[in-house]
Amino acid sequence: LRKMKDFTSAEKYYMRALQITKADEFLYFNLGRLYFDWQRWDKVVDAAKLSLGICPDFAEAKKLLVYAQKKLSEGA
Repeated sequence: LRKMKDFTSAEKYYMRALQITKADEFLYFNLGRLYFDWQRWDKVVDAAKLSLGICPDFAEAKKLLVYAQKKLSEGA
């Protein structure tokens, strides 16, 4: 759904998955990727932080967080 740019539906299914498990860093990371494609930088930051809260050494989530924070500071 994300790759088809059906962001609203993709978000809905990620939220359903998060109702089942809240301890999956990859789920939060992929939610962050959805928000990245959607250019919703504040939500990218939130999702990356949740992912890192579960797995602080998740390198890709760190990169996602830094990039989104940069975009927010640029006013993108």
